[in-house]
Amino acid sequence: MIETHRQQVFVTEDILADDYKSVSSNSNSDADANQLNHLGYKQEFKREVSLFAQVGLSFLTMAMLPGWFLGFNESMDAGGPMSLFWGYIVEIPFILCTALSLAELFSVFPINGGVYSWCRFLSNNKWSPFVSQICGYLFLAGVISAVMATGDGVALAIVGIVNVSRGEGQEQISSNGLIVSIYILYTLIITAYCTLGIKYNDYLNRFLIIWTIMGTLVICITLPVMSPSNPSAVWVFTEFNNQTGYSSSGIAFFLGILPAAVTMIGYENGAHISEGTKNAAVTGPHGILISVVSALVQGIIISCSTLFSIQDVQELQQSSYPIGTLFIRSTNQSVTIFFLVILIVCLAGCTCSMLLSGAQMIFSMARDGLLPYHRYWYSLDDKHNVPLRALLLLSGICILAFLPSLASEVYLAIVLSTTVIFFNTSYCIPSICRLVWRRHDMPKGPFNLGRYSILIHTVSIGWILFIDVIMCMPRTVNPLSLYSMNWSSVMFGFVLLISLILWFTGNNSTMINHNDADDNIGEMK
Repeated sequence: MIETHRQQVFVTEDILADDYKSVSSNSNSDADANQLNHLGYKQEFKREVSLFAQVGLSFLTMAMLPGWFLGFNESMDAGGPMSLFWGYIVEIPFILCTALSLAELFSVFPINGGVYSWCRFLSNNKWSPFVSQICGYLFLAGVISAVMATGDGVALAIVGIVNVSRGEGQEQISSNGLIVSIYILYTLIITAYCTLGIKYNDYLNRFLIIWTIMGTLVICITLPVMSPSNPSAVWVFTEFNNQTGYSSSGIAFFLGILPAAVTMIGYENGAHISEGTKNAAVTGPHGILISVVSALVQGIIISCSTLFSIQDVQELQQSSYPIGTLFIRSTNQSVTIFFLVILIVCLAGCTCSMLLSGAQMIFSMARDGLLPYHRYWYSLDDKHNVPLRALLLLSGICILAFLPSLASEVYLAIVLSTTVIFFNTSYCIPSICRLVWRRHDMPKGPFNLGRYSILIHTVSIGWILFIDVIMCMPRTVNPLSLYSMNWSSVMFGFVLLISLILWFTGNNSTMINHNDADDNIGEMK
């Protein structure tokens, strides 16, 4: 068990400026530790994460290659090809605004906990503990639902490989119990690897970046080339399909951008290993922006390639596993199996990154006393420098949260939308804190948005609130049934209720506050 050593200060521009100037006279490692000390914490993680690792963690967490295929079939009824392609184009400026706003906050507060920690430093004394805890729990809920979505994707892909291998006309394997069993085994394997720590995760990321790039090229080239026929460009870029039951084409269009929305989350995950990152105030923001731009380009390429390879839209919509149907109709049995293996490996990288970032979030909240039994969860494994107890706790919750799928397929149907809502809301809260409490005295890091900061944060908040509302709407009202009803808002409300209960029943006075800020600043000067 590591000792609790925390000290809270007000972060002022003068303090940060002094710290950044120290880079010229000290090593990056010393400057990073010094800046962390100014933020009230001691250095506990080894500084071994590079820019490449930061980019890799964020890029692989977004999982553009497998993630796009997880939700594309639902979009064929909601907007069709127009939503799948133009959804990315519409989303680009807003995603960039959100990425820029998070990058700015990362540069000022390069500390584990990411959005949770940023809320803490951006809020005032009265609201800081409450806002931080709510943001932290929403982020953790996003991590749990993301692990469930990726694990379910892996389980379905494995079953898909078996069914494709058996050939058409043979009995197809389909069992909720089998899916759950594969998911549990998969989660345990990924958890075991994560116990090796950030260093070994970096090794995996280096391999997976190459794997993902090559896999994207192989799939995006092979699919349209091997397809028996290719839709026209007119169909790909202008075909609009609205079978949602909504009379508004605009609603149908935005409902169809689910693949774009679900793959453009997780890009701030590098912030959760910032205390192990070299020159984090500079490296972290660059990692966010490089990964976002790369993923946006990758998404456009994937959407074009897939749309030019679709053979029978109706068959895809009726298929129990549309990804496999798309691949087998466009290529052949062997290639389909190879493509599914590519997706499985990419999803494994995403799950690994999610579990690590979630464990770091639990560690950070426990360090600040905002979790039940926080002294127990505030612990690092001596050998691999990883929050092992937090990791095992998160893994156990992910497994338990998946079990209700044994009783209801509706349960998993809402996971993708819910993941987007949880993550986006957790990204929104720090920007709101910045505008409410730090509108005129926002400290500046090496990466800052200058006079455009308020505008960019405002646009980011507006987009996130808008897309959250869209993700809560039923996918179809034609007809509206138990299955088609969108229960994401119910799940969001449930997590929010749990957060409030933990807040009002917990001993939140243990969180370090700003009461002695002036004295602390005086001591440091």
